[in-house]
Amino acid sequence: MSTELAVIQKASSLPEVLRTVSRSVVPAAAERPVDIPKTVVLTDAAATAMTAIAEMDLVQADARRTLTTTEVEQLLAERALLDDIEKFIKDRKEAQRAMVFNHLDIEVDGSPLAAGAEVDGKGHWLVPGKLTVVGAAKCFSREIAEGSPSLSAEDLLAVVADDSGIDFTHDDYLACTTQVRVIDEAKTMLHLRRKPGIVEAIRQATVAGDPRASNYVRKA
Repeated sequence: MSTELAVIQKASSLPEVLRTVSRSVVPAAAERPVDIPKTVVLTDAAATAMTAIAEMDLVQADARRTLTTTEVEQLLAERALLDDIEKFIKDRKEAQRAMVFNHLDIEVDGSPLAAGAEVDGKGHWLVPGKLTVVGAAKCFSREIAEGSPSLSAEDLLAVVADDSGIDFTHDDYLACTTQVRVIDEAKTMLHLRRKPGIVEAIRQATVAGDPRASNYVRKA
């Protein structure tokens, strides 16, 4: 039995199997995307909304209670302002992420850290790093989280119909799913132990959960 099949046979859950069989992101190639930060400007609507929020007497509720008509009206007005501000904040945080990650990427380029490292879909190195300023209490921190692969009944059914030569029948599909046809983790694990060869079908149907990098502000 291969090492992979041995791991699968001992796996206690379907997510553990999917992590074993899923394909991760590929090593960085010579040609890779470049993430250019979007130019984000503070719109008049967002600026006005920020000022209005600062001047509002915000509705507060320090207990479980019903709201008055006036409070509901105030909340609706506040929500409209928050929506105006939210897009600016989201776009600006994404631009910050690109700028910070590009800085950290340049530090990784050509360094020993790049050997065997991977990049995400925007071309950023999946390598942890910090962007600090001397004397500052806070810093930007690039942190890497493992992706979560997924398996759907639709993707598994597609393996039955393709011509890849994988030994996976419609009966195998039924053995791994339940009505309405969705993946049943317990049934799939049981069927895997009965017929380990279906792991190739699961591999083909699994959507890899690629590692992802997030930009946080941490203590320096």
